[in-house]
Amino acid sequence: MSTFPNAFGVALGPPMAAMNLSAINLPFGQFIKPGGRVAAYVRSTGAQDLDDLHVRDNLVASIDEGCKRCRSGAGDAVVVLNNHTESVAGADAWPNLVAGTQILSVGRAGATNNPRVTWTATAGQALVDVADVSIVGLDLDFTGITAVAAPVRVTGAGFTLAGCKLTVSATSLSPLECVTISTGAHDAAIVDNMAVGLAGVATNVFLVDAAVNNLLIARNHIEFESLGATDGAIEIEAVAALNFRIINNYVMNRRATAAVCLRFVDAAMSGVVANNYTATRAAVETGISRSADSANFIRQFENYHESLSTQNGILTPANA
Repeated sequence: MSTFPNAFGVALGPPMAAMNLSAINLPFGQFIKPGGRVAAYVRSTGAQDLDDLHVRDNLVASIDEGCKRCRSGAGDAVVVLNNHTESVAGADAWPNLVAGTQILSVGRAGATNNPRVTWTATAGQALVDVADVSIVGLDLDFTGITAVAAPVRVTGAGFTLAGCKLTVSATSLSPLECVTISTGAHDAAIVDNMAVGLAGVATNVFLVDAAVNNLLIARNHIEFESLGATDGAIEIEAVAALNFRIINNYVMNRRATAAVCLRFVDAAMSGVVANNYTATRAAVETGISRSADSANFIRQFENYHESLSTQNGILTPANA
C-alpha cells in the first residue's frame, strides 16, 4: 500500500493537514496556494487595538463581504479572524463566492475563540456552486434551528472541507443532513473534520446524493445520533458515484435502537471503503450497510466495528 497522503494507504502516512497541500505561508500560520493573495480579513466585532495596518485596511464584517474582494480562479484567501461570528438564515449565505476562494480560520476548530458560523433558519444554506473552494478550520454550527435541509450544499468541483468542527445537533435541534455533495461536485475532499451531536437527532452528516467521481472522505471523527434506523453518518444514496475513497474514519452512532454508521445504497457505484472504525450502542446495529447489488464495485478492507452491547471490536469486512 502507498503512504502517499491521498492514496489508499493514507492511514499509514501523515495527516493531510493544510500544510500538506501545495501552498505558501501566510502571516497567521495559514496557507494559500501559489498565485493567491489575502483578499480580506473577517471579524464581526471590527478592528482591534493590536491589528496591524494590513489587517485594518482589508477588514470586513462577513465572509461574503470578503468573497467580493476575491479574484475568480486565483486562489485568493478570505482569512477569518478569532472571535468572528455570523449567522446563516437565507437561501444563499455567500452569493459573492467565486471559484478558487479559500475560506481560512486563523484559530483551532473547537477553541472557544474560533470563528463560528451558525445556521438560524430552516431556509439557511451555504451554496458552494463554484469550483475549487476550500473551507478550512471553521466551526460550523447547525443547531440554531431544527430541520435545516442541506445547510451546506456543494455542486462545484474540487471542493475541500478540512479541519473543521461541525456541531450536528443539540437537544432537539438538528439539520436533516450537514454537508451534501451533489451534482457536479467531482474530486471533493472531506478530511480531518470532527462532527459531534451527542443530543437530538440528524439524518446524515456527510451525504452524497449525485453521481460524483473521485470523492475522498478521510480521517473524520463523527459522533452523532441518527434520526432513522437506516441513516448513515456517511451515506452515498442510490447514485452511480465512482472511484470514491472512504478511508480511516471513526463513526459512532448513538441511536439507542437499530443503527447504521456507513451506508451505501443500491447503485452502480465503485470505490474503496477501508480502515474505518465504527461503533453503535444499539442491540441491532450495522457498521457498514451495503447493497449486494452486482452492479456495484465497492471493495472493503480492514473495517472494524464494535457494539456497546457486545464490546467485541471485531474485524468486519463482510457486507451487512
